Amino acid sequence: MDGLLGAIRDSRRLIPMVSLKELVQKRLPPGSPFREVIMSEPDHLTPFEFAAKMDTWLKLCSLEGSNNRG
Repeated sequence: MDGLLGAIRDSRRLIPMVSLKELVQKRLPPGSPFREVIMSEPDHLTPFEFAAKMDTWLKLCSLEGSNNRG
């Protein structure tokens, strides 16, 4: 039961997205799919939301990196 209670407690913490949004806004060009996705996210996510989105973000970031290599 402790695992479930711990998960519920963790779900109330929020992960700020503002720093990541600032980074992608400075580093990536307008129209970048990764930039557009990150900028459309809320300013705070629960750990569960963040973890659920991480795989998609990493794939987008990887695709963007391979497109820039030529």
